Amino acid sequence: MPSSRQTSATSAPESGVTGLRDHALRLARLVDRPVVRAYALFGSAQLAVLQRGPDDARHYAAEAIVLCRRYGFRLWLALCEVYAGWAAAQQGELDLAPVRAAIERIDAIGNRMLRTVVLGLYTELQLLAGDRTGAVASLATARHEAADTGEEIFTKRLAELERRLK
Repeated sequence: MPSSRQTSATSAPESGVTGLRDHALRLARLVDRPVVRAYALFGSAQLAVLQRGPDDARHYAAEAIVLCRRYGFRLWLALCEVYAGWAAAQQGELDLAPVRAAIERIDAIGNRMLRTVVLGLYTELQLLAGDRTGAVASLATARHEAADTGEEIFTKRLAELERRLK
């Protein structure tokens, strides 16, 4: 089971959200419908990423990946593979290839939802790998997507990445 500790990046409102996440996961397990469990696990992995919690992100993403592969939930599978790759990199296991492949599958599906998050996370990984040129390009694409779609979930993090790249 993932840790229940808070990181310095976790605020009080996020703690309430974490409690709601735990409740939703318990309910999803009781319902015993794969789509409900997969969605709850995907959402939990995403929340952990947004809270900058690699342990929880990796745990929930791994569980979601198994379920999504089994039932063919391709979009959630690819998104969780990105989240798992980000989490692994935060824990010292950087591998860009599977994350890039997951992003390509997300793009092939035609999904633009959460693309700013995905590209922002990939920018972080490129920076960890020392690929400044790639990071600049990924960040520019993420910023364009945010402006084009109005998606603001990762705007603050994109601004932080932009400052790092200056």
